[in-house]
Amino acid sequence: MEAAEACHADPVTHISCLPGDVLSAIIFSLNSKDVAVCSVVCSAWRSLASHDPTAKRAWKRTYLSRWAHPHEHHALDGRQGGTCWQALYGAKMRDLKSYAGKSSIDMLYGHAHGVRCCRLLPQYSMMVSGSLDRTVKLWDLQQGLPLASSRPIHKGTVRSVAIDSKAIVSASADSLIRVWLPSSLGAADRPSSTQRPHFELARAPSFVLHGHRGPVVSLSLTDTCLYSGSWDYSVRIWARGDDCGTCGSGSGEEQSFSSIRKGGGLCSCHRSAGWQCCSVLTYDDWVSCVSARGPHLYVCAGTELVVHDIETAKPVRRMFNQEGGSVLCVEASQSGRIVFTGSTDGAVRMYDLRARGDGGHILWQHAAAVQDLSFEDPWLASVASDGTLAILDTESCAPGCDTRGGAWGATNCGIARGSSGSGGGNTASRSRAAIQGGPSANGRGGFGGMSSSVSGSGAGGRASVRQLQAGCGTAYSVHLAEQWLVCGGASNVVRVWDFRGAHHHSERVAAAKVARLASKEARQLAQQERQAQRLQAQLARQHQQQEAVEQEQIRLYMQDQQQQQQQQQQHRPEQELQHYRHQQQQQQETMEQEQVRRCMQDQQQQQQQQQHHQGHHQGHQQH
Repeated sequence: MEAAEACHADPVTHISCLPGDVLSAIIFSLNSKDVAVCSVVCSAWRSLASHDPTAKRAWKRTYLSRWAHPHEHHALDGRQGGTCWQALYGAKMRDLKSYAGKSSIDMLYGHAHGVRCCRLLPQYSMMVSGSLDRTVKLWDLQQGLPLASSRPIHKGTVRSVAIDSKAIVSASADSLIRVWLPSSLGAADRPSSTQRPHFELARAPSFVLHGHRGPVVSLSLTDTCLYSGSWDYSVRIWARGDDCGTCGSGSGEEQSFSSIRKGGGLCSCHRSAGWQCCSVLTYDDWVSCVSARGPHLYVCAGTELVVHDIETAKPVRRMFNQEGGSVLCVEASQSGRIVFTGSTDGAVRMYDLRARGDGGHILWQHAAAVQDLSFEDPWLASVASDGTLAILDTESCAPGCDTRGGAWGATNCGIARGSSGSGGGNTASRSRAAIQGGPSANGRGGFGGMSSSVSGSGAGGRASVRQLQAGCGTAYSVHLAEQWLVCGGASNVVRVWDFRGAHHHSERVAAAKVARLASKEARQLAQQERQAQRLQAQLARQHQQQEAVEQEQIRLYMQDQQQQQQQQQQHRPEQELQHYRHQQQQQQETMEQEQVRRCMQDQQQQQQQQQHHQGHHQGHQQH
């Protein structure tokens, strides 16, 4: 009651007013994207989201839900020591962007025949390959040279290899599995965290594991177990024993076990006894691929995909390719929620294990059978029998699907479900278009202008599929890890793509673009200045021309005035003479008129005088 009254008396009006432990619990429940958004709100939240122990656990959970545990020399130290999972996550995301950028390619020559399998050890820039020439070679990716090579001790094609810092494992058509452990020569001179393991493949293998009765075609190696799949319809689980150099031969006899540790290790096995077979799983068809990823073990047997719990080895899910083609390869997300398969019909399918009755969603359609898959979230590499290699951005290829297993929120996949294995009409139409006129039919890309990108419907406008040329003939194997991509095929060449310089290349491209834009702006500014100067000069010339015209008009006007004055001065005497003559003429006319008037007056007077004289004369006569 008192607490309630206190809450009513002092209510929390903002999330920042909450106690630190409550905020930590809230942040722990968020996904990485929301935590990143929270970290830019204020400095207090940034510190809470970056350095709080709960936030560190959240970043660790987010990282491990997408990728395997980082290597020792890749772990970034935090301010208080230990692994900074937030920095690791950011660095990993930056590295993954390089697969969409420019790469450099290298060709590794050394095998006498086709390369059947290849696997990377990226933290040491190493790669192991197995060939049809019955040899196993270890390569230095930095130098592009072989570090070690085995003798042709295999009695058949080397069909699968596996490698980590403690062992190299090879499997061949002679049903045997050979294990090489690293040599300890010179190990004391270098720190263990940065020491490159030294494998002497030229010597006899440390172990030879017996038990399979048919060709061993697939291997999957974890920290504590080795999983091998064979055409004898079985998968054998081998407990990794003493890695310190104890030589011996695996017994191959089936042994019971109480439980399997998370990650693949068997609790009931004794490491001192060497590598022992702890369990045998049987199926109804040839096993073509086995993959241990996260909490599950995935096995391809004919048209069936079986998902086992890696702790108990019990099957938890069975899926069938309803199109009828055999499932040749499988990959999965680290969280164990999303599964990718490649089959003989050329389809790369994605399944969501959270959805019951999921018929699968076709991510990409090759024109030939899919031989191998490799997944580094969110990029999926696939190779086919026609020699094509495709790198798919699963976040863009599958709209609405979250392949990150809860890292960004547990949303359902936008998968078309139906009775057919293709997953829906839209998917089928897209795949057929890819075969007939899409990139799968004509996109035989390579390096440096020979690759092609097909934009998907994902956010950000980035390309969802990138195609490379894996060589002539069938491409058998592909592996994608930490900015390296390797591929082996029917030719005796291992192709290696190095994407580590993509970030610097993109930075150089961006810097060059900025420089070009700055140069363009400078040129435009200079051009505008020149145009302004030309306009000013043109206006000045027009003003000068106008002034010259006005001055010319004034000059002509003054000249006309002067000419008129001169003409007036020239015509003045004539005008005066005419005026004088006119006056003289008028005076003469006036005088003539006066004379006529006087003459008339004289005549009238004379007439009057005559009339008077006549009257006087008549009167005189009368008188």
